[in-house]
Amino acid sequence: MLRKEIEAILEDDFINFLKQNNLLEKFQNKEIECSLCNTPITLDNIFAIYFDQSFKFCCNDFSCAEKFNQRENR
Repeated sequence: MLRKEIEAILEDDFINFLKQNNLLEKFQNKEIECSLCNTPITLDNIFAIYFDQSFKFCCNDFSCAEKFNQRENR
């Protein structure tokens, strides 16, 4: 599988990403949650986006970010 890492993304690009993937309404309604702790994802707490059969999101809570990094370093 092709893997592409993005170091940072601008807010406008993030909104465009959500639109292109039919996720904007869910994001605006706080229906997108951290895949590790189920906290609603916001512009203020997003840490990472990854693909695992669908797009998954990780919040910036220390324990979630640490688990995400361990998962990615396998």
